[in-house]
Amino acid sequence: MRPGLSLSLCVAEILNGRVRVEDVREIRTNTRAITEEDWERLLDGYCRTYWRQDPERARRVVTALRESQRITQPRVDDPDYGHTINDGIWERD
Repeated sequence: MRPGLSLSLCVAEILNGRVRVEDVREIRTNTRAITEEDWERLLDGYCRTYWRQDPERARRVVTALRESQRITQPRVDDPDYGHTINDGIWERD
């Protein structure tokens, strides 16, 4: 199972068929969405940019990942947290 480092880009790879959602162990994102309103704003923006080819499916993917607790947001507890994706959006297992 693959750990990801970018919600927008990892979900885009799922939408493009490069990665199966079942193969994603976790996506550790730099986002800081706390309330459902925060999530809606975040997803609205990503659906207009990164996921515009299939925004409804993207929302279903994110919902499935959230419900299975496979999206983590370290910035919720540590606002100074941040990681880079310079070496790619998928960590090596």
